[in-house]
Amino acid sequence: MRRFDRIVNKKESWGRFTVKMALTTALIVGSGAMFFSRFTFAYDPQQVISIKGYSFYLIDRGDKGMEKGKLYAFHPKAIPGIYTPEHRLVKYLRGVPKDQVEINLKEQVKVNGEIVAVGLVHADKLGRSRSSFVGKGTLGPNAYWFMGDAPLSFDSRYWGTVTKEQIIGRSYPLF
Repeated sequence: MRRFDRIVNKKESWGRFTVKMALTTALIVGSGAMFFSRFTFAYDPQQVISIKGYSFYLIDRGDKGMEKGKLYAFHPKAIPGIYTPEHRLVKYLRGVPKDQVEINLKEQVKVNGEIVAVGLVHADKLGRSRSSFVGKGTLGPNAYWFMGDAPLSFDSRYWGTVTKEQIIGRSYPLF
């Protein structure tokens, strides 16, 4: 019992306590600063989301290696009344430079012959006919094609490609 009393009643000087607290605080703040210098969080507040099942994402600004099928965050081109360049979007990378992209009369969106989406539900919202989206082409050297996996996703089929300079980084869905 005496041994326990000695441990419990042992007092530490304020100077030593202050040094420990300063070091602990510096470690926590430094770790946080390092984490947030590379990573950031994103939230999709839309009622109609473009990635099924997720609204919160971790964005790795240090990972800009483009891999098809992975999620990336980017700044969109300005679309008056819809997006400003300050917005952040998260979509799947579906097409990379030299890929063939096609939108046909059946409203099928194909990348290298593979159907990646069907439908042009937002054509009217943009004041365009569905047939005006029909076409085929090869993505240029700095052109990336992004799409959501939800049927109502507003993506590259409506506003075109994204350049490497617009890419923020790889995104990881959290919940």
